[in-house]
Amino acid sequence: MSLQKPLQLIYHPASSASMRVTLYLRCRGIAPGTVELVSTGLKSDHRGILVFTLPDNHPETRRLGTNDLTALNPEGRVPILLLPNGRKMTQSGPIIDLIESTLAPDNDMTMLPTDLWRRAEVQRIMWIIAADTQPYQN
Repeated sequence: MSLQKPLQLIYHPASSASMRVTLYLRCRGIAPGTVELVSTGLKSDHRGILVFTLPDNHPETRRLGTNDLTALNPEGRVPILLLPNGRKMTQSGPIIDLIESTLAPDNDMTMLPTDLWRRAEVQRIMWIIAADTQPYQN
């Protein structure tokens, strides 16, 4: 994929789901500037529950007319990958797969094996981590 503008990863440093993607970017050696990291804020909603907020100066905040993250992602969760064409992807596994599939041809090292069985094994472990080993906070 030829990128005119960088991908944007909307994330929060305290989110384990966000951490999976940022660790992937570092381990993968994705060039700085290829994926712009946009950190969300936190605030308490009317029930006293912490919710993620978009930065006030972010283009999506201006476009949506609110910094409420649920206006961008109805799940209210991070991470969110914004593509230059306006599409967005949520959930750390699909975000990693999308980045790997679109940016990997630029690098000889791949994170996922080409052998289908080995690839499935890596994805099985990813799903265990994503679904079974995180605290209930995302």
